[in-house]
Amino acid sequence: ALTEARAAMAIEPASEIAALTTSRLLLAKSPGEAARLLQDFIDRNPKTVEVRIALGRTFATHGEYLAAHEALAEAGKLDPANLEVLLLLGLVSAQAHDYANATRELQGYLDAAGKLEERPEGVDSALFALATVAEDQHRFDEANAYLDRIEPGERYLDAQTRIARNLARSNRLDDARTLLHALPARDADEEQSLVMAEAQVLREARHYREAFEVLEGGLKIWPDAPALLYDYALAAEKVERTELMEATLRRVITLKPGEPQAYNALGYWLADTTARLDEAEVLIEKALSLAPDDAFIIDSMGWLQYRRGRNDRAIALLERAYRIKPDPEIGAHLGEVYWVSGMRDKAEIVWRAAHARDPENETLAQTLARYTVKF
Repeated sequence: ALTEARAAMAIEPASEIAALTTSRLLLAKSPGEAARLLQDFIDRNPKTVEVRIALGRTFATHGEYLAAHEALAEAGKLDPANLEVLLLLGLVSAQAHDYANATRELQGYLDAAGKLEERPEGVDSALFALATVAEDQHRFDEANAYLDRIEPGERYLDAQTRIARNLARSNRLDDARTLLHALPARDADEEQSLVMAEAQVLREARHYREAFEVLEGGLKIWPDAPALLYDYALAAEKVERTELMEATLRRVITLKPGEPQAYNALGYWLADTTARLDEAEVLIEKALSLAPDDAFIIDSMGWLQYRRGRNDRAIALLERAYRIKPDPEIGAHLGEVYWVSGMRDKAEIVWRAAHARDPENETLAQTLARYTVKF
């Protein structure tokens, strides 16, 4: 396919379709080459909008949010009324945790979309992103106001379970569980999603035994549901049933060998809590082969390198993971490797940012306590 796409570009160098197809085929194996191809096309055809959008998407996929925003902003100058550009600008700002711009851009998109006769599909994406921005700032009532605007359809259940999660975060755990119990499910998948959502709000409230029991009850109905089994394994660790956790994750791998998360969860646990580092590396490498740009899997590999004493390699991996997704747990790991490598100023900067984002994150709290750091 790539050979044919390149041939098409050779025949017609100004073809947007050829450039977009070639870059899409390159993206999986060589994101840098895909971006260079798109930029070269833009240099030759500066009025292209679609290729600038594709370049922005390519940068965003790999955590290069500033470059993504610049590419999309240029597309917006060429076509100010382009709704896709308006939406993507806001989504990229949200991913970069640029909350002020994300809110302004996403609200601008919603205002423009609201003038149309039919509701565009992107409206739900904008509302979810605005909810995430509000959640990241612990404004849970505001987040729920956005989620309440999601209309019945494919994403409705996701919105309602997010509302329940935010209620629990606002110390309204009973209200959260009542909402989840009242939600109608259209099929077995949605029923399982509601079980997992209830377990999640219990787990986040640190009611680990109850979360474990909720999932255990679900598995009595659906004993071979991989997603339920995965969450059950994580819950088993929280109630110190580590042998059950390991056995359950291995069962998930058997049931869904093409899914990366069980490999990663088991590999990370082995790397973090045991001396079985060779086994951990095999599992994490398998997870990376299935999802090479997953920030949490890259974080696991970075943590494994740290446990092996390869701090320079660990820092490179953890920095990449943190660029893709500045999650507090990844920040906890990166800060720790900085700290023990003598880069304490860098460690404190990362830890402070992670603490501001989620002061109750368990991994971060344990890390800060271990090094007697307080914010």
